[in-house]
Amino acid sequence: MQIYFPNFKSKQGCIGTFDYLLASRESQKHNVIYNSDLNLEDLSHLPGGTKDINNTDLSVTDDWYSFLGYVVENFYKSNAQLFQDLYVLWKLKSKTNGKFVEIGTAYPTGLNNTWMMESQLGWSGALVEPNPFFHRLIQNSRSSRLEPKAIHSQSGILIEMDIPNNFHPGAGITIDNEIKVGAVINDLEKITVQTISLVDCLAKYQISLEFDYLSYDTTGNVSDIQNIKQMLEYGYQPKIITVGHNYKSHRPALLEMLQLFGYVRQYEHLSKWDDWYYHTSLKENQ
Repeated sequence: MQIYFPNFKSKQGCIGTFDYLLASRESQKHNVIYNSDLNLEDLSHLPGGTKDINNTDLSVTDDWYSFLGYVVENFYKSNAQLFQDLYVLWKLKSKTNGKFVEIGTAYPTGLNNTWMMESQLGWSGALVEPNPFFHRLIQNSRSSRLEPKAIHSQSGILIEMDIPNNFHPGAGITIDNEIKVGAVINDLEKITVQTISLVDCLAKYQISLEFDYLSYDTTGNVSDIQNIKQMLEYGYQPKIITVGHNYKSHRPALLEMLQLFGYVRQYEHLSKWDDWYYHTSLKENQ
């Protein structure tokens, strides 16, 4: 089956393609053929155009095409929920033997941002997951080391966490946990966990100051801003950061903070409840 998108030069077309690939991967139907010889300029005259009903320009630049082409060619290899692993590999030119730190590992293989890179490309790093439900799963299936404490601004204290439905990966620090608008979560279990600061965690696992990828997904706690800022102020500078915001109110403040440290947000139309950042020291792929 060959897919033909007449509005491929618009953001809607790219988003539609991206969502189709996510659905196709989940259904195990790898039925997309990517025509690398397609001249995208030839599509500009077709219905759909590059403007919405308010005459807003929705055209995309060449980097969209490059990234989407990379996803089309590799989507069936991805284990991340929104192709975060492919975004990292595209920005880093399919790097092997990279270094990552994953905050909020949860399921260690499925819906996981680092499993594919570890299992297929020789990456390694630290896996941080305070929810005890996942500890044995992580230890049995991952080669990278597990840190079972919760990331916090201060190491060595005890905090409460809310665990929805006794195990769900959407756990949050109780004092921090802003429930997403419209969400109803019943059967919350509170657990007490020890903390470790992000800086102490990186030092413990001997992560270099300029490592490749920080995956940070606590389902959007406001303390994420302080924790990541502490890391950056100490001198750590991951090339790529993906951070789950879950559409919570601190998302603009997180963006502002990361911009001050030289990070650029990219593809927020594709990344949905995640935000993807690269550091300006990283050369563009184009």
